[in-house]
Amino acid sequence: SCGIAAKTVNNILAVLRKCLRTGVEWGRLESSPTIRPVKVAPSETDYLSEDEADRLRALAMNAPERNAMVLAALDTGMRLGELRAVRWTDIDFESGVIIVARAFSRSVEASTKSNRTRVVPLARRLRATLESLARRSDRVVPGPTLPVMSEDAAATLLASACAAAGIRR
Repeated sequence: SCGIAAKTVNNILAVLRKCLRTGVEWGRLESSPTIRPVKVAPSETDYLSEDEADRLRALAMNAPERNAMVLAALDTGMRLGELRAVRWTDIDFESGVIIVARAFSRSVEASTKSNRTRVVPLARRLRATLESLARRSDRVVPGPTLPVMSEDAAATLLASACAAAGIRR
């Protein structure tokens, strides 16, 4: 072992594979060798129990303006970068859905991780919370001074909400 995670090695190999294939496409190389990824153990998924989710939801309901992101994360399963990117125009209150088409990654807004737009149902309690919020920005969860909540601010908000609810992040 060289101290690099298998997933990181696979990411590096993917870049190398793309470079070699591009060299073939551009006529700089005759062929590209087969590069196989290393085996990666499946990652463990950690879910909140119903009790933990209820405690976090109750905490968020007491301060919906500050915790709309916490409620949206619980009720939609959206990634942090997707939550930061949601605009009011992405929410169709009439149909009861959120269109997830963009996400932030390292402060850059782009397509979602899967490169696909998806439709997420809008839970009744989340809908009520969102309808009660003042629209002070085109973003559903704007930052305190910026039009977009920073990655650090979003992570801190989630971590502090979990701590206040007495659950792990």
